[in-house]
Amino acid sequence: MIGGCFLSAGYAFEADIYSKKRFKDDTTGQIEYKWQLWKTVDCMVSPFVSTSFKAQGTTESFGEMYDKQSYLNLVCKENIGRNVQITNIRNKTTGEIIYCEIELRGAPATWYNSMGSSPVLDPFGSVIEWSTLIERAEEQGEIVV
Repeated sequence: MIGGCFLSAGYAFEADIYSKKRFKDDTTGQIEYKWQLWKTVDCMVSPFVSTSFKAQGTTESFGEMYDKQSYLNLVCKENIGRNVQITNIRNKTTGEIIYCEIELRGAPATWYNSMGSSPVLDPFGSVIEWSTLIERAEEQGEIVV
C-alpha cells in the first residue's frame, strides 16, 4: 500500500468532471440533455506530447476556418471514459485555476472533452492509474445546468 501513498501524493491538482444527464421537460415532454457535476478527482495534468504534433500540446491548421486544438494528458485513479467534460483544473492546495480562458471576460476555467482513458500498469500487470487524453472544447464559457 506504500506505492498507493506515493501515487496519491503525486496528484497536485483537482478537476471537476461533468456528465451529460437526460431530463424530460414537465410541460412540453421534450427530452433535454444537460451537463451535471459527476465527481471531483485528484489528478496530475501535463501537456500532451507527441511526435505527430508540430508544437507541444497544440495543433493549428488554416483552411476555411482557423483551427487550433489544445490537448492535455490527465492522470488520475479514475477511468473517466469518453462522454464527459472536464473543467476547473486547479491546484489542490491553493484552489488556483491552472487552465483558464484569458481571452474571455473574467478568464473562466477552460472546458475539455475527454478522448478516452488508458490504463497505466505496474510491473505486475495491475492497473495503478488511468491516463486520459483531453481536448479543449470548441465552445467555452459557463455551462448552464
